[in-house]
Amino acid sequence: MATSAATAAARAAVRLVDVHTHMYTPKYMNILRSRADIPKVRTIDGEDRLIILPGEESETTTKVGRPIGREYWSVDTKIAYMDRHNISHSIVSLANPWLDFLEGSAAESVAQELNDELQDICETSKGRLYGFATLPVRNTQASLKEIQRIKKLPSIKGVILGTPGAGKGLDHENMREVLHSIAEQNLTIFLHPHYGLGNEQYHNTGHALFLALGFPFETTAAVSRLIVTGVLDEIPDLKILIAHAGAALPSLIGRLDSCVAHDLGTFKVFSMEENRCRFNIVM
Repeated sequence: MATSAATAAARAAVRLVDVHTHMYTPKYMNILRSRADIPKVRTIDGEDRLIILPGEESETTTKVGRPIGREYWSVDTKIAYMDRHNISHSIVSLANPWLDFLEGSAAESVAQELNDELQDICETSKGRLYGFATLPVRNTQASLKEIQRIKKLPSIKGVILGTPGAGKGLDHENMREVLHSIAEQNLTIFLHPHYGLGNEQYHNTGHALFLALGFPFETTAAVSRLIVTGVLDEIPDLKILIAHAGAALPSLIGRLDSCVAHDLGTFKVFSMEENRCRFNIVM
């Protein structure tokens, strides 16, 4: 009995910070409810269901979408969850697919509205919530402007980026200005997957293998490309928080080191020793 009480007291003394926790804010939910194409929200049998994954409407081995309730947009519900699990602070972010489906001026204005809404949500939490902002990644100039703007929002601590960047990968030239600007403003990138990798292997398994394997494989490939293409050497101050416990990188560090070391003719940007250091720093 004494041991049990001591264990409970020890757990209560530990305060946690949750950096991977999503919200579908009210304005974002309104956007999804208004859409006919994925991503969208549909009411099925009286229940709101989130339909966001590529091709999931054609999947027959599970229900379409996932239920989405107050826990995704209510500050009170979020705080109650944090209290139950001894979480002192959370850094919340808009969940995938963010604004990947918007381009041009529409992406710019919606990003501003959603980030202002996130700032307001954090303020109502009385210091319990902070945020990772969303960028209009399909509009480079708008993204650069928004990075400057969100730096002035007191509750915003970084940005959430999807692994595809502006559609061609984070290491593509069309993301370089954005990554430089994020680093210059000393903002953290929370890197998160959405589209999956190896999807041809996951048919007839519902959403399980797509989420369990496709998501971390997608992130692993994206971060590895940032390293071997030299982007992280070009932008050494870029701070990246990798979702899902570093994806598959913790298991593959040694193999990545070895494979790159034996293929250095392909990589002109750094030496073997620098490359090994970079993989370990990422983790």
